[in-house]
Amino acid sequence: MASSKRKSTGKLNGAKSVPTAAKPPIRNPATEIAPMTKEQLESVAGDTLKTYGGLAALGKANVESTLEATAVLSKGVEEIGQAWAALAKRLVDIQMSSLQTLLGARNIKDVVEVHADLTKTHLQTAMSEGAKISELTLKVANEAIRPLAARVTDTVKATAKAA
Repeated sequence: MASSKRKSTGKLNGAKSVPTAAKPPIRNPATEIAPMTKEQLESVAGDTLKTYGGLAALGKANVESTLEATAVLSKGVEEIGQAWAALAKRLVDIQMSSLQTLLGARNIKDVVEVHADLTKTHLQTAMSEGAKISELTLKVANEAIRPLAARVTDTVKATAKAA
């Protein structure tokens, strides 16, 4: 009966021991997700930098066109100012000439004729020179708006392309 007091080893009589199944390694989701997340963040950051770079270039071009338009406008305003000054000088010269003629008038009829001639000359000069100044103003406005209109067109195209 000594044999009946055997320790139980959990083995069947005469059977070899079966190795226990190897435990699968513990998965760490962070180590699996981190590379994907890093790639995605780098992609988004790259796209964002490209977008900001494009916006910066667009903004720079807009500022340059605004400066160009301002330079054209500044020069044009100077030309318009000179045209107004020339008109004023011409009207003063006409006035002075008429005043000399008026001082040489011998009767009322001569005074009325000189005054009528002065009024007619003033009106004709103001109309003709005023038309020239108006044309110059339109020319300056068109030249000044040209670079801005081109930028608006380019900006709309770039924005539509990016969308």
